[in-house]
Amino acid sequence: KTLIALLAATIAMENGYQAALMAPTEILAEQHALSIQPYLDKIGRTSARLTGDMKRKEKDECYAAIAAHQVDFVIGTHALIQGGVKFARLGLVIVDEQHKFGVLQRAQLSKQGGGGTESASQLSAVTPVAPVAPVAPDLLMMTATP
Repeated sequence: KTLIALLAATIAMENGYQAALMAPTEILAEQHALSIQPYLDKIGRTSARLTGDMKRKEKDECYAAIAAHQVDFVIGTHALIQGGVKFARLGLVIVDEQHKFGVLQRAQLSKQGGGGTESASQLSAVTPVAPVAPVAPDLLMMTATP
């Protein structure tokens, strides 16, 4: 499931969008960051980890980098939906273990970067098309099934 999410995020990033992965725990967010970072390094993309255990100064620096689109892929916890996080161009939201988040929590993250009501379905286009209006990000839910 992580590979599928990473492929979807790559499509978003290749089309000029940011991607965010929200995990229910800091440990899981850290595991995702460690496993995803080598791939992002190979394709020349930047990432940041944003969790509740970070110091205020670290969070503020991360917020600024996200807002300035200096970060392509943000991996975090509930900290992604708390005040201060404003994405420059969020195109894809990935929610891991989505059943551990409420409906409002899942919806909150998808509202933090688009502002528009259009679908971001052009992300899958072979030829990138620059949007003329803000785009609401696509949402990908991940749940492990036995």
